[in-house]
Amino acid sequence: MLRNLRKKRGLTQPQLAYHLGRTYHTIWSWEKGRHRPPNTILPMLARVLGVDEDQVTPPAQSEY
Repeated sequence: MLRNLRKKRGLTQPQLAYHLGRTYHTIWSWEKGRHRPPNTILPMLARVLGVDEDQVTPPAQSEY
């Protein structure tokens, strides 16, 4: 999901990382699902990608 939004915007991982003040490795880990973007960065992430915040909010993980 995040990768598709980034690519639609024509951004590389390093470019998105620059806009967010993060490393490209951080962006990679979000896209791979290894980590989730912190809630504090979601508004900025949505703004950079040109989408609503709910489109970049990761789905809640189920508890088993």
